[in-house]
Amino acid sequence: MSGAAASVSAGGDPSQNQNSKDKGKVQPSGRKFAGRIMKKKKQKKKAPPIGSARDFPCRPCVTRATKSPGYECASQDNTGAACWACAKNGHTCRPVPAGAVATVRAFWELNRQIDDMSEDPGDAWRSAAQRAAQQLRACSAA
Repeated sequence: MSGAAASVSAGGDPSQNQNSKDKGKVQPSGRKFAGRIMKKKKQKKKAPPIGSARDFPCRPCVTRATKSPGYECASQDNTGAACWACAKNGHTCRPVPAGAVATVRAFWELNRQIDDMSEDPGDAWRSAAQRAAQQLRACSAA
């Protein structure tokens, strides 16, 4: 029995031959990696040039302004349709819903009166910001 097995492997069967089995395979190199593999740095997109303040804000800027008194919605200096902050952050610049325009306009007038973002905005601003945020949520839910 061992003689038959020896004759098969010594025979001419190419599937049993070690040299023909490894033929065509890529051999791993003997070198090891030099250490760390360097990752490619992500290129950051440059912010568009900032333009003048808009008369009426977009919806995302109203949300930003309710959290930061004195915030302004500014246009881009070039021909971009989105406001500067939305273009910079890569967001969609959506208009304020028709049902919330009056409330947002009242809030925006109070917000434009704040010159310094570090000063206390006052109770009137806080209540107007709260009403504007509630109105935006109500319009988005409907």
